[in-house]
Amino acid sequence: MAVPAALTWISLAATREFPSGKFQPAIGRVTGSETAYVPGCGTRTVVLPTPDGPWRAEVAIETFVPRDVDPKHSSDARSLGAQVGFSILP
Repeated sequence: MAVPAALTWISLAATREFPSGKFQPAIGRVTGSETAYVPGCGTRTVVLPTPDGPWRAEVAIETFVPRDVDPKHSSDARSLGAQVGFSILP
């Protein structure tokens, strides 16, 4: 069964954080963002600029349920999407 093309997109954003008191970070400005197509069973590398100091990455991935896409050929009721990995580059 093929992964539905409409559901293989990810959105990424690097966000500056700053302390807001009591060691709780607060969201600052977005320093970089990208939405990328990830082919079924494929990989995609996205490089985002990040600020000095504390920052965080936010990732949103569209998911699908194989049983809902092709009920004749799949009984798999899991929500599937993409695996995400991070590397810090100089």
